[in-house]
Amino acid sequence: ALDLRRRMDFLVVGAECDRAKPFPDPYEVAMARLGARPEECIVFEDSRSGVKSAVESKARLVIGVRSSLTDHVLMQHGANATVMDFREVDSQLFNQLHSSLLSAHIEERVVAVLRENGFPVKSISSARQLPGGNIAQCLRMTVQYTTNTDEVPYPKSMILKMEYADSKDKMVEALHLYDREWDFYRDVSRSVRTRVPRVYAMVSD
Repeated sequence: ALDLRRRMDFLVVGAECDRAKPFPDPYEVAMARLGARPEECIVFEDSRSGVKSAVESKARLVIGVRSSLTDHVLMQHGANATVMDFREVDSQLFNQLHSSLLSAHIEERVVAVLRENGFPVKSISSARQLPGGNIAQCLRMTVQYTTNTDEVPYPKSMILKMEYADSKDKMVEALHLYDREWDFYRDVSRSVRTRVPRVYAMVSD
């Protein structure tokens, strides 16, 4: 319906490459034919193997299309963001992706703590605001590693929850929510099986 074929200079078929997806070969071949560097490329993918292929090609951005997979699955495989279809692709999306909500100082601390906990983190390529956040700010981080994630299945995205130290919420103070939550994540969450997000590391002042 979009008649996109006439807008394409060529097609790269995985079966015609030395290695098909999930290897990066199809995207590397396309980049070579276009004369483009990986950091100049944006990839749209709707499959696990496709997202993985795009991530391994070092493309600047990998955007998952939720045609059959959920946002969670696409992000877990390395997508920087997801859209339902191309109508959701606009300047606001790219402005958000090209900027990180993490300050350099906080990113350095987060990367250092993750490394201390056994994650060979290279950098955090993006950090997007999640809905909510009345008493805390939650960011979905896309994590880049220094080693091949095929060997050890390191999480490609993590949630960073930053609690507001200057919160004046009376309910928070009355229930000691921050202290109770800190105690739970520090002392309880790693030793009991509960349906809560897995805690990888904690950063404190």
